[in-house]
Parts: sequence; structure tokens; C-alpha cells
Amino acid sequence: MPDDVFAQIVAAASDARAWYTCPNGHRYAIGNCGKAMEKAKCVECGAPIGGTAHKLTGDNRALGYLNEVRSNDMARKESDV
Repeated sequence: MPDDVFAQIVAAASDARAWYTCPNGHRYAIGNCGKAMEKAKCVECGAPIGGTAHKLTGDNRALGYLNEVRSNDMARKESDV
């Protein structure tokens, strides 16, 4: 997913608390507290995502909480100017 599309999704995703990537780099969000409480499959590649007891499954990677992701996106846009 291109970064500009991701930025639009982050801006519109009011229920998303934290953002992660699956083992293949596809982004997904977790609501509520932002920590993994159930397992699922990536809608793009079928890789395992999420986790249990606030622990991520396998090679999933945290991108950050919503405010951090928005701040990183803003910083990237400012550095492009």
C-alpha cells in the first residue's frame, strides 16, 4: 500500500488504536487498547496476524500507536518539502 494511501486511512481510522505489519509487510490496525488479543489472517496475503494476551504472533511488527503513526507521517511530509 502506498504511503499516501496509508496516510489517508490513518486519518480516517478513528477506531484504530495501534498499527502493525504482518510478516509480509502489510499494515493492519488493532482497536480498543491497541494490543493483540486475538489471532486472524492478513486480508492481503493470509499470513497470521494479531496474537493473544497482548503478545504479537510470529514476525508481526508494531508500527506504533495512532498518534505516533500520524506524527511520523507528518514528519515524513515535512522532510519532503
